Amino acid sequence: MEEVTQYSRYQQPLKKMCIVQIIFSLMTVLTIVCLVFLPNFKMAINSEVMQANITLPKLYDAEIWAQILTQTNPEINFSVFDELYAIVKPAGEAAAGVTYVSGIFHIFGAVFLFAGVTIALISLFRNIANVTSIENYAIEMFDVLKNRHSGIKTINGLNSASWFIGGVVYEIMAVFLSSFLSRIYGEKTITSYFTNLSGLSAVGFLTVIMVLVTMGISVYLAQIKRKIKISVLRDEYLFPRNR
Repeated sequence: MEEVTQYSRYQQPLKKMCIVQIIFSLMTVLTIVCLVFLPNFKMAINSEVMQANITLPKLYDAEIWAQILTQTNPEINFSVFDELYAIVKPAGEAAAGVTYVSGIFHIFGAVFLFAGVTIALISLFRNIANVTSIENYAIEMFDVLKNRHSGIKTINGLNSASWFIGGVVYEIMAVFLSSFLSRIYGEKTITSYFTNLSGLSAVGFLTVIMVLVTMGISVYLAQIKRKIKISVLRDEYLFPRNR
């Protein structure tokens, strides 16, 4: 009965952890989808762009040009997906240098974000199952933490947050590299929307808020996990097992 009393104490904290993990998984998937597919960024269409050799598919669209010509300070909105599409299928003769260097970081970012979505979905279904059978999950995790074997990584290891943050970092690096290298080389061929980045769109600010909220949930989740881990280990040191 002692073991039952011990692990039962952690059913509610573990249930709370699973619920927060479910929320975090949903937010991770939603945020990554918004980050990749929504037109979060703005590109300025100035005289430099109009005089350059352009390989960007969106700027070969007659309807977009019709809208550009009616604007005082013309801009177009674009997404990370638009950038990746421009790298894979440029509309003209793609220039080396800027395209390939920034493209590598975009591809790495996309891989990390895709991995984040995959792990988040796996975590989502796993934690839903854990909530529905919380007693069994409490027994399993209590044993893992109490015995301090390698299984402890299941509560404290690499997760979707790591891949999500990695993907965001790679995408930010790609943005800066694209803008920085294009100015250094002074290329007359514009192969990246980020070359003339002028800011975030209205949708982009909402996506930034979602990124920050998701990261905040990740920090909160890590604190919950740490408290459970320390609580179990403290009990183990205060009431050691008979050996």
